[in-house]
Amino acid sequence: MSDIDQSDSLEAALLPNEYEKRDNRPTDLSRVSRIRNAFFKTSAILWFLLTTLAALKILLQPLPSSLSKKTIQLEEDISLNVPEFPKTITQFQSVSGYTIDPLNTTAEEETAMVKLWSELMPAGRGFILPNGSVESLAPGIWETDRDEYNWAISTFHQLHCVYLLMEGYNKAVRNQPSMQKHISHCSEYLRKTIMCHADTTLEGRNPTAIERSGTISGDGANRVCKNYWDVFEWAQERRRSHFKMIG
Repeated sequence: MSDIDQSDSLEAALLPNEYEKRDNRPTDLSRVSRIRNAFFKTSAILWFLLTTLAALKILLQPLPSSLSKKTIQLEEDISLNVPEFPKTITQFQSVSGYTIDPLNTTAEEETAMVKLWSELMPAGRGFILPNGSVESLAPGIWETDRDEYNWAISTFHQLHCVYLLMEGYNKAVRNQPSMQKHISHCSEYLRKTIMCHADTTLEGRNPTAIERSGTISGDGANRVCKNYWDVFEWAQERRRSHFKMIG
């Protein structure tokens, strides 16, 4: 055998035979395919787990039990201890008698004004004992004589604060002492309440004004309102005392 033939034989011996070539190629491809499939399966499982955890986090977000029962409307009790009251369209009109000129009034006029304000406050001043859950409410006010906690309906608290601000103004004009701490509380409380309600009613000038450039009074504006006296009666029927005073 020539040197060339021997060299070819050695080279051929070092190369894989035809069977090995056919066997190895699909083996390599299968390995890559298995790795790729495993990667996609792992990715899919991870995606599913992450999505499930995210969904569970949203679904299990702690909420007061009352909120899961219905959609709470603006200016309503979230604990559902106070019922919904029907709403109506009401046109604002100024009513005399609820304010006075502190430097130009009689004792009788001032007494009559206080009486008008007092008639807006139900017996019990809007304090009630809820029948349902209170888990979503702020801590109640302890009533020692009845050994129980009470809560106040906001609208009567607001009226009380408006009256105190007016009373504080009248006293300041007369150089009389006033409850400054209470007035500060009421000012801040009403600020937060007004911003919470964010009333978007569009208002114009007073309909009785002659000048077209008159100031905004609120009179003549049609507003969505609850029937105040329905709330008044409901609170009075559930009162925890007979105490009645606006201030």
